[in-house]
Amino acid sequence: SMIITALPGTLSQGVLIDGTSGQLVFGPNTSPGVAVSGNPLATLQVQINNGPKVTVSGAYIDSGYNIGYIGSTIYTGPTTGSGRVPAGTTISVYTSDDTLLYSYTTTAANGPAVRAGSQFNTGWTPYTLNPIYNGASPSGFGTTNFSS
Repeated sequence: SMIITALPGTLSQGVLIDGTSGQLVFGPNTSPGVAVSGNPLATLQVQINNGPKVTVSGAYIDSGYNIGYIGSTIYTGPTTGSGRVPAGTTISVYTSDDTLLYSYTTTAANGPAVRAGSQFNTGWTPYTLNPIYNGASPSGFGTTNFSS
C-alpha cells in the first residue's frame, strides 16, 4: 500500500511526480495519459533496441531507485565495466497490450544495472521524461498513469 493514503481528503488519492519540473502534486489525477494497473508493481513489456518485447510480471515502476536495473534474460548485450547497459542502447517500455509508455537512449549516466534474472526496475529515468501519476486506487493495488 502507499503511504499517500494516510493523507487527508483528496490528497490521499495519489501523487503526480513531475521530474521535468521538479514538482510533486498530491490529489486526484488531472494529467491525461496511459494507465497501467499496479503501483509500484505492474506487468510491462521491455524492448531493447529493435529486439523482441519481453513481458515482465512484477516490474517495478520506481521513482526512488536511481537509474534502475534490468535482468540479464531481458538485456543480453554487452555491459560497461561497472555492469551497466552501455550508452547508445534504446530501452522502450510498453503496456502488456503494446502501448508505448516511454522510450529513451541510454547515456553514460543513465544506463541501468544488469542483474542476473528476469526482473526490471524503471528507476527514476521515466519520471524525467514525462510526469507520472502514482494512484492509490484500487486499494492495495494502485494505478500508474504515464502522461503523454
